[in-house]
Amino acid sequence: MENETYKKLYYHAFNRLTDLTKEIERTQRELEEMYLEAGGSTEDKAAKA
Repeated sequence: MENETYKKLYYHAFNRLTDLTKEIERTQRELEEMYLEAGGSTEDKAAKA
């Protein structure tokens, strides 16, 4: 019984973390698009790194 509980917890955590990773990646793409639409360039970002 305890093993099943840990398995459920693991799967829930793994799925949530996967969802959050996808959400972060989507947000990053959206922000990059907004930046480029506002007149920024990828060279600006590389030069500051």
